[in-house]
Amino acid sequence: MKVVFLEEVPGSGYPGDVKDVANGYARNYLLPRKLATVANKQNLDKAEKLAEAESRRQEKLDHDASGIAGKLDGQTLTFIARVGDQGRLFGSITAGDIAEEATKLAGEEVDRHKVHLGEPIKEIGPRNVKIRLTRNIEIEVIADVRPHDESVAPSELTIEEVAAAATAEIEAAPEADVEDSPEIAAVAEGEEPEAIAEAQAEVEEAPAAEEAVEAESTEESEDETETKEES
Repeated sequence: MKVVFLEEVPGSGYPGDVKDVANGYARNYLLPRKLATVANKQNLDKAEKLAEAESRRQEKLDHDASGIAGKLDGQTLTFIARVGDQGRLFGSITAGDIAEEATKLAGEEVDRHKVHLGEPIKEIGPRNVKIRLTRNIEIEVIADVRPHDESVAPSELTIEEVAAAATAEIEAAPEADVEDSPEIAAVAEGEEPEAIAEAQAEVEEAPAAEEAVEAESTEESEDETETKEES
């Protein structure tokens, strides 16, 4: 289906764009949300005006962003972090942290969503990070993470830092594969693992075994009594 985009849809189109899209995508998403409209003659005439307006808007955005780009492109943003003996950070440097430092340096706000970091930084050293200020202007800064000390002994960490590091390790650790452990799988499904079941069986069998021993002892006593009486 051919449509005219009325709003910006990341990865699909900008206002005034005329494009062919899948029927389902148009009917189920674009049209109900008024992000686009059917490309008939009336809307095609409207598309040209939308495209001109979008062009002017984008030109202003690029002009404003160029000032920020000139202040940030190629600059080094330094972060001081507490690290362990092997250079791993207690915590991490996030896109929000980089946006905050970039804002301070540029004197204008940099949205954290424009920082293309991927995963948070958890090691010391420099890393190139891209910041896409507009769809036409992309810059690169260097996030340089330096240690607060040469190394930090666990005893020197605060309770909050230890807790944050432990949480990070837990979140980073892969989940246990329940299929590799029948007992874990049983617990996960609300069933009793084999070891527990066996222990419970032993407990249940214990009273019966004691009764059998008592019965056998009673029979032996009766036999002894009868023997004495006969003699």
